[in-house]
Amino acid sequence: MSPTEFTNRYVPTLEPLERLRSEFLNEVIAHFEADRQHALRVLVTAGSATALILLVLGYVLVFAQRSVFLPLLDARDAVIALAEGRSRPSFTLPASGREMRRLFDALDILRRKLRERASLTEQLEHQARTDSLTGLLNRRALERIAAQPADPAGPSTTSLILMDVDRFKQINDRHGHPAGDQVLRAVADLMRDMVDPDHALARFGGEEFAVLVPGASADEAASLAQALCAAICAEPIRLADGTRLPVTASFGVATGLSGAPHWPRLFAAADAAMYRAKAEGRNCVRRADAPAEAVDH
Repeated sequence: MSPTEFTNRYVPTLEPLERLRSEFLNEVIAHFEADRQHALRVLVTAGSATALILLVLGYVLVFAQRSVFLPLLDARDAVIALAEGRSRPSFTLPASGREMRRLFDALDILRRKLRERASLTEQLEHQARTDSLTGLLNRRALERIAAQPADPAGPSTTSLILMDVDRFKQINDRHGHPAGDQVLRAVADLMRDMVDPDHALARFGGEEFAVLVPGASADEAASLAQALCAAICAEPIRLADGTRLPVTASFGVATGLSGAPHWPRLFAAADAAMYRAKAEGRNCVRRADAPAEAVDH
């Protein structure tokens, strides 16, 4: 049998195998192509879902930053400012978020209440150091100023002028207490106009007034007292009923060291000098007999 005859005889018998192989390969290729298409669809779906999730997360983060984190940081700064007593303008409320708006509403209420309390505290402190009739400092405020230690860079001495309105009880008995109050206010206004704002002017009690003059010498303090004494008696005080009432006052002047340890001696010396002025005829100025630091108390 020749090769040609062999080929012609056996090749046709192999055609079914070739078709089977081709069909098998085609089926395998189709299966893998289907798997590829499925994997591609899964990849596209997963990628799209991931991108959507990232987009949503980004939006949530931006929204949370604008609506939660930044307002909370602003609220933190506001609470710190309120705790430190620093002034702060009205809060900027977030555009959304009911709970966050409630938080900022509460902070705004707290800010207003703290301002009201600070204002009330300031008013109470002012009332605590001010004489209600004359508007001058009261005795407690003057003594607090006198107790302050001397400035190391400034003078170590201070002068005290004590003044008592002469025969004030007779004014009250003859013209009534409203007239007496008017006299005290008029005297206070006159002294306020003449005393330097840097000096401490106070109604010390009743019809007594005091001027604390830091750094003033005895001569300077006595000169101021003489000027006040002359001004008070120079012009009668016109009462509400039109009566022109002559008023005089007695002054005592003392000079001593500044600070709380020396205040009792300084006050005692000025007080003794004032009563000596009243005993020697009133309407005059008397100095302390000795430096205040040498006066027993």
